[in-house]
Amino acid sequence: MDNVNYYFGSTENTYEKALDGLYTTEVHSYKTSSIPLAEFWKPENSFYINQLLRRIGWTVQEFDNSKKIFEFPVKPRINNQNVNKARPSMTDLMIRYNDINGFSEKQIAVEGKFTEDLYETIDEWKKSKSADSNKDDVLKSWYSYIENYCDFSDSVKEVINSQVVYQFLHRTASACYQTKNPVLLYQLFYDAFDKKSVEHQLEVAKRLISFAKDDLCFNDKIKFYIAFTPILNLKEVAEKFSDCHNSLFLIMKKKQIYSFGESQVINCLTDNLVLLTRAQHNIVHMSEEQLEKIGNLDEYFMEE
Repeated sequence: MDNVNYYFGSTENTYEKALDGLYTTEVHSYKTSSIPLAEFWKPENSFYINQLLRRIGWTVQEFDNSKKIFEFPVKPRINNQNVNKARPSMTDLMIRYNDINGFSEKQIAVEGKFTEDLYETIDEWKKSKSADSNKDDVLKSWYSYIENYCDFSDSVKEVINSQVVYQFLHRTASACYQTKNPVLLYQLFYDAFDKKSVEHQLEVAKRLISFAKDDLCFNDKIKFYIAFTPILNLKEVAEKFSDCHNSLFLIMKKKQIYSFGESQVINCLTDNLVLLTRAQHNIVHMSEEQLEKIGNLDEYFMEE
């Protein structure tokens, strides 16, 4: 896997240069999702990346020939004009294949989650607007980006606004913006030896799937996947790096921080949540006690 075409606000295109950019961002903890996400997608993790790509229908060649852009901005626009004073939607990692003049043949919008909650609903976000707010126009823009990829009617928007998390709406809009074939991928990291971490991400997944299938009514023009990615050494990470914060991005340039297992990937529009088994972890060098703990987590990933 080539160490090229990685970006963060710079024309220099190596993974290490992207880490330099990420170092300038505000990170409060090794449990912030941007940290394991940045390391998971490093070229040296080609085994895990390739396994995930295969399950969402992408080839290694397509990935290598794509632009991998961390913190990719998508601005809300109406009638080809940016909405005044509106903040862009920042996708954790945008993977754009055959990007010609800002329009890609296909792309993956990756949103990472670890310990974070799903934030506020659309209605809660709207309530915080000030007198000069343009949130109505921002919302109109996000809906316009997804209208060809969802089959809800205008009459149900009030219900959608009351139930769907605002971030999910604009992340979906980002995935659909200026591409022929959008893929939305939520990557849910969890501590493989903490059942509360597993349960948390399972509940997050259930809500995300409901947003897509029951509220926004995704159609077959968009693909939506969730990747459950286990972290096998979080206790060790906490002991070594709990005080490092955003400097972890620089440490990644010299050493491996997290030990990942293989991701369990589900197609959110066609699959049920399935059992997470021992075979989906990297267990070669693990003790019997660790193996037993992983086995005990199987019950938390169950068919719906």
